[in-house]
Amino acid sequence: MKKTLKYNHPINKIKSASEGILNRLNKQRRGKWTIRFLCVLFIVAIMADFIANNKPLYCKIDDKIYFPILQEYISELGLGKQDSLFQNNKWENVSFQQKIMPPIPYSSTSQDKNNQSYASPFAKQNIPSLHYKHWLGTDKVGRDILAGLIHGTRVSLLVGILSMLLASVIGISIGAILGYYGDKNFYISMERIVLNLILISLIVFYTNVLLEQGILNHFWGVFFFLILMISLLLLFNKGIGIIEKRRKYNMGIPFQLDMWIMRIVETLEVIPTVVILLAILAIFPSSIILLIVTIGFLSSTVFLRFARSEALRIKNLRYIEAARSMGFSKMQIIFHHILPNSITPLLILFAFGVSSAIIYEAFLSFLGIGIPDSEITWGKLLNEGRRNISAWWITLSSGFAIFITVFTFNSLGEVYEKS
Repeated sequence: MKKTLKYNHPINKIKSASEGILNRLNKQRRGKWTIRFLCVLFIVAIMADFIANNKPLYCKIDDKIYFPILQEYISELGLGKQDSLFQNNKWENVSFQQKIMPPIPYSSTSQDKNNQSYASPFAKQNIPSLHYKHWLGTDKVGRDILAGLIHGTRVSLLVGILSMLLASVIGISIGAILGYYGDKNFYISMERIVLNLILISLIVFYTNVLLEQGILNHFWGVFFFLILMISLLLLFNKGIGIIEKRRKYNMGIPFQLDMWIMRIVETLEVIPTVVILLAILAIFPSSIILLIVTIGFLSSTVFLRFARSEALRIKNLRYIEAARSMGFSKMQIIFHHILPNSITPLLILFAFGVSSAIIYEAFLSFLGIGIPDSEITWGKLLNEGRRNISAWWITLSSGFAIFITVFTFNSLGEVYEKS
């Protein structure tokens, strides 16, 4: 019988590397608390609408049962129509037979007219019951600061994680290819160039369409859109590779990829990232998608350099030579053997990169650019506190939220690096 070659799939290698990192973190007390706090942050970000909202979780009106927040999600995802009753933002004027409110009965944008002009968390507040207390006070127009912090967690993690996900996909893929090919000419088919340009043009077109329709102003819309686009690009190029293998000839355009890409990377690294961010975001309208893509593209140079150096080190090892002798293609060697075996240090870079992206987002929000005005972020709360120094609770709470989140992600990388 003919024996087939079995090898560990790259997904399994990445999974085992991730499990190894978690095991090493769990062996240390600091690592355990870091993981626990990150889990709390993710839960708060995902469940923000169910934790802080002026809409009821459950209500009964005219003998009919409603779940307003859940039905709003269904409507925004295009899976159903929203009841006309839920379009009413003045929920205090609705007569309920029964209702269950979230733990924080305020959204990030709802205004409490009875507690405007910076109500302190320790001052007497005009509230109907203790459940409606503003535990971290309010701002000038009566918006609850705690609700703003909870919803700001979602924006910060969305920008931080998705921008680094994009940066890692771009940087690691290109860096590994550069490191493996080195100074040799890289051949790319004209079909691949043309088809990728068409696909990218379609992505840009539909991004503008979705932005105009307001779909990408929602947390889940941005999240699923970016995941879909990255998956589409990867699958599309995988399909082109399969077609190229079946051709009788495999001619391509010679291109000194390593030299030209590294010159571009060096040029980008000479200019401070903040300057490039300010220049791009000052030209185009505020958009979370644009912010994520810009930060991700600029941060990809770090992943690119590291992946390139790892590929240069690994490509001459014995198991890579064995893979070549067994007939594996160059792309199989890169993505099935080189990358999975260098993924552990790249995951550490990912943790440090998320903290940097959160700082960039907070800085830009503080200046009032990058994030649409409808979104409340930690940087905007800091700016609100700057306008009125006497409202110390706004600056203290938002500043502490940025500090503890950045510290946690940095701690995640440092604990593993020292273990």
